[in-house]
Amino acid sequence: LGEELRTVDGVGIVQDVTAPRIIFRNRPVLLVAVDIASLGRTTRRKPLFGNMDDMYSRTAAGEGVMVADNLALLNNLHLGEIVEIPTPTGLLKLPIVGIVEDYSDQSGTFLIDREVYKRYWRDDSCSLFRVYVKKGASPLDVRQRILDRFGGQSKLFVFTNQDLRRYI
Repeated sequence: LGEELRTVDGVGIVQDVTAPRIIFRNRPVLLVAVDIASLGRTTRRKPLFGNMDDMYSRTAAGEGVMVADNLALLNNLHLGEIVEIPTPTGLLKLPIVGIVEDYSDQSGTFLIDREVYKRYWRDDSCSLFRVYVKKGASPLDVRQRILDRFGGQSKLFVFTNQDLRRYI
């Protein structure tokens, strides 16, 4: 679906996102797997700890993980610490390269590159797609084009950024 979304008139960027819950230190946390380089171009999160350019480049290269500040606080995690993330193929050991403010989950969130996720989880499915419209395109018109094209073949929830913020 991601590739097909990219062909819709007015669509600029599509980020394929997988967001499963995993068990970390006997607690469920959220793992967000996305193309980190693309994320860095669209919604750069300023680090509370770490260097912005370093954390995005190292996470995109599969050499590190970004951690939500609430996960760091709840688990006494620190910049540079190696975390062991359980995967279906064994432990993924990565250093924390950035601690960011993130409210995706109250228990905390790991952010990794999607290619790392696909390799360690052997899973290329997506939980959601973040769609950014081209400059000058109407978000409402693009939303309607997506619904017209895919609504009959898939269960879709298509929110504009404004709608999603209002819903939350």
